[in-house]
Amino acid sequence: MNYLLINTMIKLKMKAFKLFFIFIFLSIPTLKSQTINTYYQGITGGVNYDTIYSKLQTFENFGNKGISSQSLKNTARWIINYYHYLGYTDIKVDTFTYSGNQLYNIVVTKTGTVYPNKYFIIDGHYDAANCPGTDDNGSGTVILMEVARLLKNINTKYSIKFIHFTAEESGLVGSHYYVNNTVIPENLDIKLLLNIDMVGGTAGMANNIIKCERDESGQSQNNPISSAYTDTLATLTQLYSSLQTQISNAYGSDYMPFEQNGEIITGYYEYNENPYNHTTGDILIHMDPLSVKELAKASTAATLYFAQAYNSSGIKIETNTTSQIEIFPNPADDIINIHSEKDIYFTLTNLKGDIVIDSFFVNKGQQTIDIKSIISGSYFYSITNENKEIETNGKLIIN
Repeated sequence: MNYLLINTMIKLKMKAFKLFFIFIFLSIPTLKSQTINTYYQGITGGVNYDTIYSKLQTFENFGNKGISSQSLKNTARWIINYYHYLGYTDIKVDTFTYSGNQLYNIVVTKTGTVYPNKYFIIDGHYDAANCPGTDDNGSGTVILMEVARLLKNINTKYSIKFIHFTAEESGLVGSHYYVNNTVIPENLDIKLLLNIDMVGGTAGMANNIIKCERDESGQSQNNPISSAYTDTLATLTQLYSSLQTQISNAYGSDYMPFEQNGEIITGYYEYNENPYNHTTGDILIHMDPLSVKELAKASTAATLYFAQAYNSSGIKIETNTTSQIEIFPNPADDIINIHSEKDIYFTLTNLKGDIVIDSFFVNKGQQTIDIKSIISGSYFYSITNENKEIETNGKLIIN
C-alpha cells in the first residue's frame, strides 16, 4: 500500500477528530466570564431551611428502607403524593420486580418550551441499606423535591426529568432498569444527567466543600464533555451557594448505567463522608442539614442553567387563554379578583409549600377573595376544575 497516502489519511482523521471536540466544547455552556443571573438567584433564594429539615425528618421517620420493606413503599407513596400536591401531572411510576419484590422508580417530567424532546435529568435514589438512610440518600431525595417545588412554574427551554430511583443499594437496579427499558428502547435524547447521592455532610464538621463528580472511566469518549459540564457545575455551585467545590471522579451510583449507555453525566457527593453510612446511625443528628440547604440552592441553580430557564413575562396578570381564567391585580394588596368561565377551585401556597388558601370554590363569573390577613410575600397559586385537574398555575405577589 502507499504509506504516504496512509499517513495523510491518518492525519486527516486526527484533524477531523480534533475539530469534532472543538465543536463539542464550543457547544457546552460555560461560566468563565459570567456573573450571577439575578433571575436565577431570586429562585434559588426560595430554598427554605425549615422545609429541608422537615422533609429530612419525615424521610427518616419512615424507617429502614431495604428493598423488601414496607417503609420503602411508604416513602415512594410520600414522594409521589408530594409531586401531585405541587401540581405536576406527568408522573410515571415505573414498576418492576426484583428479587421477589415489587419496586418503583418515580419519574416526573416537566416539558420544555423549545426542546420538549431533549432532557436534563436530575436524579437520586430513595432506598437505603436496611437503615433510615437520612444522608444516603434522604439528602438527595429531599433536594430533588425542593428543586421541583421551586421550578414548578418556571419556563425552561429543555425538558426536565426528576427521577427518584429505587434499589440503588442493591446494585443500581432501578437505574439499570430505567436505562434498559426506557432510555434505550425510546432512544431518549439526554442532554445531561446530574446525580445527587449522599450529600448531607457530617455533624460537627465544617461541611463547606462538596465534590463535583465527572466521568473518568467507562465510555472514555464521554470524559472531555463530562469534564467541561462538571467544571460548569462547580462554578454554578460557588456562584449560587456558600459551598466550595472539589472535582472528583464518578463511580458507584445511579449515573453509571447512563454512562455505560454513552450519556453525559455529572454529580454531587459529600466531601466529609459520613461515618454512619449504611448503618442504623444514618440519621439526621449525625449530618448537617444546613449543608443540604446550600446544596439545594446549588442544585436549583444548576437545573435552571442546564435546562435554560427564562423569565418570559416578569410580574404581570396571569392569564390562561385556553381556560379563560384571570387573576388580578398581581401584585395585590387587600384583595384578588378571579374571573373564570366555569366553576373552579383556587389554592394558594407559600414558598415553603404550606397551604395558605385550600381549594377555595369560585363560581363561574368573577369573585373577590379577601387576602388582608395574609403576610406580604411571594406565593404560588393553582387552579383546578371540578375533577381536580390543574387548569393553570402561577406566582402571586402580595404587598
